[in-house]
Amino acid sequence: MSRYVKVAEARDVLIGRAKVVEVEDRRIVVFNVDGTFSAAEDECPHLQAPLGEGAFKDGIVKCPWHDWTFDARTGECLLVPHQRLCTYPVRVDGGDILVDIESPSDPDVVDV
Repeated sequence: MSRYVKVAEARDVLIGRAKVVEVEDRRIVVFNVDGTFSAAEDECPHLQAPLGEGAFKDGIVKCPWHDWTFDARTGECLLVPHQRLCTYPVRVDGGDILVDIESPSDPDVVDV
């Protein structure tokens, strides 16, 4: 079942930027890729580094600890194909960014 929760206002996450938010004991990173918002768990699947502290450019977020890179729109890892970010559905309503915290993706995580 879906449950969308307001996590930020669209005007607070500028194009090409990311923002870490806390929602019901979860840390989520909201990305703005060319005006389209996406969201992922603020944790690299490799060693749980905080992705919100990593570099974000052209829709790609880089893990601050080991330089793993991920497509912020899809959660796909660009270096290790079988790794993915846990992502969340996002929608914008009246200028509010809403994240469905009940429907995270189920990343196919394999220990490396």
